[in-house]
Amino acid sequence: MKSSLYQSSSASGLSGYLFLLFFIMSTCRVTLAQRYYFDTYGPAEGASSKIYCILQAGDHSVWLGTPGGVSRFDGKNFENFGSDDGMAPQAVRTICQDSHQNIWFGHNGGGISVFTNGRFTRYNRIDSLIQSNITSIFVDYQHRIWITTDGSGAFMISDPLGNDPLTYIHYLGKDNLSDRVYNYCLTRDSSIYLITDAGIRRFIPGRKSFAVFHPEGLTTYFSIITMYQDRQSDLWFGTYHGGLYKYIPSRDSMRIYDIRDGLSSNWISTVLQDREGNIWIGTFGGGVTRINESGLRIYNSENGLDAERIFSMIEDTEGNILIGSSNKGLAI
Repeated sequence: MKSSLYQSSSASGLSGYLFLLFFIMSTCRVTLAQRYYFDTYGPAEGASSKIYCILQAGDHSVWLGTPGGVSRFDGKNFENFGSDDGMAPQAVRTICQDSHQNIWFGHNGGGISVFTNGRFTRYNRIDSLIQSNITSIFVDYQHRIWITTDGSGAFMISDPLGNDPLTYIHYLGKDNLSDRVYNYCLTRDSSIYLITDAGIRRFIPGRKSFAVFHPEGLTTYFSIITMYQDRQSDLWFGTYHGGLYKYIPSRDSMRIYDIRDGLSSNWISTVLQDREGNIWIGTFGGGVTRINESGLRIYNSENGLDAERIFSMIEDTEGNILIGSSNKGLAI
Protein backbone atom coordinates (compact mmCIF):
# COMPACT_ATOMS: atom_id res chain seq x y z
CA MET A 1 0.00 0.00 0.00
CA LYS A 2 2.86 2.36 0.83
CA SER A 3 4.44 1.60 -2.56
CA SER A 4 1.30 2.45 -4.57
CA LEU A 5 0.75 5.60 -2.52
CA TYR A 6 4.24 6.88 -3.21
CA GLN A 7 3.98 5.95 -6.92
CA SER A 8 0.76 7.94 -7.42
CA SER A 9 1.56 10.95 -5.24
CA SER A 10 2.28 14.35 -6.63
CA ALA A 11 4.38 16.80 -4.60
CA SER A 12 1.25 18.25 -3.00
CA GLY A 13 -0.17 14.76 -2.33
CA LEU A 14 3.04 13.64 -0.68
CA SER A 15 3.07 16.78 1.45
CA GLY A 16 -0.49 16.08 2.57
CA TYR A 17 0.36 12.46 3.43
CA LEU A 18 3.35 13.48 5.51
CA PHE A 19 1.26 16.07 7.37
CA LEU A 20 -1.38 13.42 8.13
CA LEU A 21 1.29 10.96 9.32
CA PHE A 22 2.83 13.63 11.57
CA PHE A 23 -0.60 14.49 12.99
CA ILE A 24 -1.38 10.84 13.81
CA MET A 25 1.98 10.28 15.49
CA SER A 26 1.65 13.52 17.45
CA THR A 27 -1.79 12.75 18.82
CA CYS A 28 -1.49 8.99 19.43
CA ARG A 29 1.04 7.30 21.67
CA VAL A 30 2.48 4.33 19.81
CA THR A 31 4.19 1.78 22.02
CA LEU A 32 6.58 -0.55 20.27
CA ALA A 33 8.44 -1.76 23.38
CA GLN A 34 8.98 -5.48 23.80
CA ARG A 35 7.09 -7.12 26.65
CA TYR A 36 8.94 -9.44 29.05
CA TYR A 37 7.62 -12.30 31.13
CA PHE A 38 8.16 -12.49 34.89
CA ASP A 39 6.93 -15.14 37.32
CA THR A 40 5.36 -13.25 40.21
CA TYR A 41 4.57 -14.57 43.70
CA GLY A 42 2.50 -12.72 46.28
CA PRO A 43 -0.13 -13.41 48.93
CA ALA A 44 -2.21 -15.53 46.54
CA GLU A 45 0.72 -17.95 46.23
CA GLY A 46 1.54 -17.93 49.94
CA ALA A 47 4.27 -15.28 49.80
CA SER A 48 4.36 -11.83 51.34
CA SER A 49 3.71 -8.78 49.19
CA LYS A 50 6.77 -7.14 50.77
CA ILE A 51 10.18 -8.81 50.33
CA TYR A 52 13.04 -6.98 52.06
CA CYS A 53 15.90 -9.37 51.30
CA ILE A 54 16.68 -12.63 49.50
CA LEU A 55 19.20 -15.41 50.10
CA GLN A 56 19.71 -18.69 48.26
CA ALA A 57 21.15 -21.15 50.75
CA GLY A 58 23.61 -23.94 50.10
CA ASP A 59 20.78 -26.45 49.68
CA HIS A 60 19.33 -24.18 46.93
CA SER A 61 16.30 -23.17 49.01
CA VAL A 62 15.42 -19.49 48.80
CA TRP A 63 14.83 -17.46 51.96
CA LEU A 64 12.86 -14.22 51.87
CA GLY A 65 12.82 -11.59 54.59
CA THR A 66 9.28 -10.29 55.19
CA PRO A 67 7.36 -8.08 57.64
CA GLY A 68 6.20 -11.20 59.54
CA GLY A 69 9.56 -12.96 59.66
CA VAL A 70 10.87 -15.16 56.87
CA SER A 71 9.60 -17.38 54.05
CA ARG A 72 11.38 -20.42 52.63
CA PHE A 73 10.68 -21.08 48.94
CA ASP A 74 11.49 -24.36 47.17
CA GLY A 75 10.48 -23.17 43.72
CA LYS A 76 6.83 -24.13 44.15
CA ASN A 77 5.72 -23.64 47.74
CA PHE A 78 6.33 -21.16 50.55
CA GLU A 79 6.81 -21.96 54.23
CA ASN A 80 6.40 -18.96 56.51
CA PHE A 81 8.15 -18.62 59.89
CA GLY A 82 7.99 -16.04 62.67
CA SER A 83 8.26 -15.56 66.40
CA ASP A 84 5.98 -18.55 67.06
CA ASP A 85 8.68 -20.72 65.49
CA GLY A 86 11.47 -19.44 67.74
CA MET A 87 12.54 -16.37 65.77
CA ALA A 88 12.97 -12.89 67.22
CA PRO A 89 9.92 -10.68 66.63
CA GLN A 90 9.39 -8.14 63.85
CA ALA A 91 10.43 -7.95 60.21
CA VAL A 92 13.53 -9.62 58.80
CA ARG A 93 15.61 -7.02 56.93
CA THR A 94 18.78 -9.02 56.21
CA ILE A 95 19.76 -12.69 55.78
CA CYS A 96 23.20 -14.32 55.72
CA GLN A 97 24.57 -17.87 55.65
CA ASP A 98 27.85 -18.47 57.48
CA SER A 99 30.69 -20.87 56.68
CA HIS A 100 29.05 -23.58 58.82
CA GLN A 101 25.76 -23.33 56.86
CA ASN A 102 23.93 -21.59 59.73
CA ILE A 103 21.51 -18.94 58.47
CA TRP A 104 21.35 -15.59 60.28
CA PHE A 105 18.42 -13.17 60.26
CA GLY A 106 18.51 -9.52 61.32
CA HIS A 107 15.25 -7.95 62.47
CA ASN A 108 13.69 -4.56 62.92
CA GLY A 109 13.93 -3.60 66.56
CA GLY A 110 17.37 -5.17 66.98
CA GLY A 111 16.55 -8.87 67.17
CA ILE A 112 18.80 -11.55 65.69
CA SER A 113 17.73 -15.12 64.84
CA VAL A 114 19.73 -18.16 63.73
CA PHE A 115 18.54 -21.23 61.84
CA THR A 116 20.79 -24.14 62.75
CA ASN A 117 20.24 -27.90 62.89
CA GLY A 118 16.76 -27.47 61.49
CA ARG A 119 15.40 -25.02 64.06
CA PHE A 120 15.26 -21.31 64.85
CA THR A 121 16.73 -19.73 67.97
CA ARG A 122 17.19 -16.17 69.12
CA TYR A 123 20.74 -14.87 69.35
CA ASN A 124 20.88 -12.94 72.62
CA ARG A 125 24.61 -12.44 73.17
CA ILE A 126 24.63 -8.74 72.22
CA ASP A 127 20.96 -7.92 72.83
CA SER A 128 21.68 -5.41 75.57
CA LEU A 129 23.95 -3.39 73.25
CA ILE A 130 21.51 -3.05 70.35
CA GLN A 131 18.80 -0.42 70.58
CA SER A 132 18.00 -0.13 66.87
CA ASN A 133 17.22 -2.05 63.67
CA ILE A 134 19.65 -4.59 62.23
CA THR A 135 20.67 -3.32 58.78
CA SER A 136 23.05 -6.05 57.58
CA ILE A 137 24.69 -9.31 58.59
CA PHE A 138 27.64 -10.64 56.62
CA VAL A 139 30.64 -12.98 56.84
CA ASP A 140 34.12 -11.61 56.16
CA TYR A 141 37.08 -13.46 54.65
CA GLN A 142 38.18 -14.71 58.07
CA HIS A 143 34.71 -16.25 58.64
CA ARG A 144 33.80 -13.66 61.28
CA ILE A 145 30.22 -12.46 61.54
CA TRP A 146 29.57 -8.72 61.21
CA ILE A 147 26.30 -7.17 62.35
CA THR A 148 25.46 -3.56 61.52
CA THR A 149 22.69 -1.40 62.96
CA ASP A 150 21.09 1.95 62.27
CA GLY A 151 21.79 3.37 65.72
CA SER A 152 24.11 1.09 67.67
CA GLY A 153 27.14 0.89 65.38
CA ALA A 154 28.64 -2.40 64.18
CA PHE A 155 29.74 -5.65 65.80
CA MET A 156 32.45 -8.06 64.69
CA ILE A 157 32.00 -11.53 66.25
CA SER A 158 34.86 -14.01 65.98
CA ASP A 159 33.11 -17.10 67.38
CA PRO A 160 29.40 -16.31 67.26
CA LEU A 161 28.09 -19.72 68.32
CA GLY A 162 30.97 -20.67 70.60
CA ASN A 163 31.02 -20.69 74.38
CA ASP A 164 33.16 -17.58 74.89
CA PRO A 165 30.85 -14.58 75.38
CA LEU A 166 33.70 -12.07 74.89
CA THR A 167 34.53 -12.86 71.27
CA TYR A 168 33.10 -9.67 69.79
CA ILE A 169 34.23 -6.08 69.21
CA HIS A 170 31.75 -3.22 69.21
CA TYR A 171 32.56 -0.37 66.80
CA LEU A 172 30.97 3.07 67.18
CA GLY A 173 31.58 6.69 66.25
CA LYS A 174 34.65 6.77 68.52
CA ASP A 175 36.29 4.34 66.09
CA ASN A 176 35.82 6.77 63.17
CA LEU A 177 32.77 4.81 62.09
CA SER A 178 29.29 6.06 63.05
CA ASP A 179 26.48 4.79 65.22
CA ARG A 180 24.33 4.62 62.08
CA VAL A 181 25.51 1.95 59.64
CA TYR A 182 23.19 1.15 56.75
CA ASN A 183 24.98 -1.27 54.44
CA TYR A 184 28.29 -2.95 53.59
CA CYS A 185 30.53 -4.09 50.74
CA LEU A 186 33.20 -6.81 50.69
CA THR A 187 35.81 -6.50 47.94
CA ARG A 188 38.19 -9.02 46.41
CA ASP A 189 41.20 -7.66 48.26
CA SER A 190 39.47 -8.66 51.54
CA SER A 191 38.54 -5.06 52.34
CA ILE A 192 35.42 -4.29 54.35
CA TYR A 193 33.45 -1.11 53.63
CA LEU A 194 30.56 0.11 55.76
CA ILE A 195 28.07 2.68 54.50
CA THR A 196 27.05 5.15 57.18
CA ASP A 197 25.14 8.38 57.53
CA ALA A 198 28.54 10.12 57.41
CA GLY A 199 29.71 8.42 54.21
CA ILE A 200 31.68 5.25 53.50
CA ARG A 201 34.22 3.89 55.98
CA ARG A 202 36.92 1.30 55.21
CA PHE A 203 37.94 -1.07 58.00
CA ILE A 204 41.64 -0.89 58.96
CA PRO A 205 42.36 -4.28 60.61
CA GLY A 206 45.74 -3.37 62.10
CA ARG A 207 44.30 -0.40 63.96
CA LYS A 208 40.87 -1.96 64.55
CA SER A 209 39.29 1.26 63.39
CA PHE A 210 37.97 2.86 60.20
CA ALA A 211 39.14 5.36 57.62
CA VAL A 212 37.12 7.60 55.30
CA PHE A 213 36.73 6.18 51.80
CA HIS A 214 35.74 8.72 49.18
CA PRO A 215 37.12 8.29 45.65
CA GLU A 216 37.43 11.47 43.62
CA GLY A 217 34.24 12.28 41.74
CA LEU A 218 31.87 10.53 44.13
CA THR A 219 29.02 12.73 45.25
CA THR A 220 29.16 14.55 48.56
CA TYR A 221 25.62 15.86 48.23
CA PHE A 222 23.54 12.70 47.76
CA SER A 223 23.50 9.94 50.36
CA ILE A 224 25.08 6.61 49.38
CA ILE A 225 22.67 3.69 49.81
CA THR A 226 24.54 0.75 48.31
CA MET A 227 28.05 -0.16 47.14
CA TYR A 228 28.98 -3.09 44.90
CA GLN A 229 32.17 -4.46 43.31
CA ASP A 230 31.84 -6.18 39.93
CA ARG A 231 34.10 -8.86 38.47
CA GLN A 232 36.27 -6.23 36.78
CA SER A 233 36.89 -4.77 40.27
CA ASP A 234 34.99 -1.61 39.36
CA LEU A 235 32.92 -0.12 42.17
CA TRP A 236 29.28 0.91 41.82
CA PHE A 237 27.59 3.35 44.21
CA GLY A 238 23.83 3.78 44.35
CA THR A 239 22.46 6.98 45.83
CA TYR A 240 19.28 8.41 47.24
CA HIS A 241 17.93 10.48 44.31
CA GLY A 242 21.41 11.14 42.93
CA GLY A 243 21.71 8.34 40.39
CA LEU A 244 24.44 5.74 39.96
CA TYR A 245 28.22 6.21 40.15
CA LYS A 246 30.76 3.80 38.64
CA TYR A 247 34.35 4.11 39.84
CA ILE A 248 37.04 2.48 37.68
CA PRO A 249 40.15 2.13 39.90
CA SER A 250 42.46 1.16 37.02
CA ARG A 251 41.82 4.57 35.44
CA ASP A 252 40.96 6.44 38.63
CA SER A 253 37.85 7.69 36.87
CA MET A 254 34.21 8.09 37.77
CA ARG A 255 31.19 7.71 35.48
CA ILE A 256 27.74 8.91 36.48
CA TYR A 257 24.42 7.49 35.25
CA ASP A 258 21.04 9.11 35.86
CA ILE A 259 17.63 9.26 34.23
CA ARG A 260 19.06 11.36 31.39
CA ASP A 261 21.25 8.39 30.45
CA GLY A 262 18.38 5.91 30.56
CA LEU A 263 18.18 4.91 34.23
CA SER A 264 14.62 4.23 35.31
CA SER A 265 15.03 6.26 38.52
CA ASN A 266 17.70 8.22 40.38
CA TRP A 267 16.88 6.44 43.66
CA ILE A 268 19.12 3.35 43.56
CA SER A 269 18.41 0.60 46.08
CA THR A 270 20.57 -2.35 44.99
CA VAL A 271 23.16 -3.41 42.38
CA LEU A 272 23.91 -6.90 41.02
CA GLN A 273 26.15 -8.38 38.31
CA ASP A 274 24.96 -11.62 36.71
CA ARG A 275 27.07 -14.45 35.30
CA GLU A 276 26.96 -12.93 31.82
CA GLY A 277 28.37 -9.64 33.04
CA ASN A 278 25.14 -7.62 32.94
CA ILE A 279 24.74 -5.05 35.71
CA TRP A 280 21.24 -4.97 37.21
CA ILE A 281 20.17 -1.80 38.99
CA GLY A 282 17.21 -1.96 41.36
CA THR A 283 15.50 1.35 42.00
CA PHE A 284 12.86 2.48 44.43
CA GLY A 285 10.09 3.73 42.19
CA GLY A 286 11.32 2.92 38.69
CA GLY A 287 11.68 -0.84 38.56
CA VAL A 288 14.95 -2.28 37.27
CA THR A 289 17.54 -1.09 34.75
CA ARG A 290 19.99 -3.48 33.09
CA ILE A 291 23.33 -2.14 31.86
CA ASN A 292 25.61 -3.88 29.38
CA GLU A 293 27.67 -3.09 26.30
CA SER A 294 24.50 -2.62 24.27
CA GLY A 295 23.25 0.13 26.55
CA LEU A 296 20.55 0.47 29.19
CA ARG A 297 17.24 -1.40 29.26
CA ILE A 298 14.40 -0.69 31.68
CA TYR A 299 12.06 -3.31 33.14
CA ASN A 300 8.93 -1.88 34.76
CA SER A 301 5.15 -2.09 34.70
CA GLU A 302 5.05 -0.93 31.08
CA ASN A 303 6.84 -4.05 29.79
CA GLY A 304 6.07 -6.81 32.26
CA LEU A 305 7.63 -6.13 35.68
CA ASP A 306 4.87 -5.01 38.03
CA ALA A 307 7.29 -4.40 40.89
CA GLU A 308 8.73 -0.89 40.74
CA ARG A 309 9.90 -0.30 44.33
CA ILE A 310 12.79 -2.74 44.58
CA PHE A 311 14.42 -3.79 47.86
CA SER A 312 16.72 -6.62 46.78
CA MET A 313 17.96 -8.79 43.91
CA ILE A 314 20.02 -11.97 43.58
CA GLU A 315 20.94 -14.37 40.78
CA ASP A 316 20.11 -17.98 41.65
CA THR A 317 22.10 -21.07 40.74
CA GLU A 318 20.12 -21.50 37.51
CA GLY A 319 20.81 -17.96 36.32
CA ASN A 320 17.40 -16.50 37.15
CA ILE A 321 17.18 -12.99 38.57
CA LEU A 322 15.07 -12.89 41.75
CA ILE A 323 13.61 -9.49 42.62
CA GLY A 324 12.12 -8.56 45.99
CA SER A 325 9.86 -5.53 46.10
CA SER A 326 8.01 -3.25 48.47
CA ASN A 327 4.46 -4.20 47.50
CA LYS A 328 4.47 -6.72 44.64
CA GLY A 329 6.11 -9.72 46.27
CA LEU A 330 8.75 -11.79 44.49
CA ALA A 331 9.38 -11.51 40.74
CA ILE A 332 11.62 -13.93 38.82
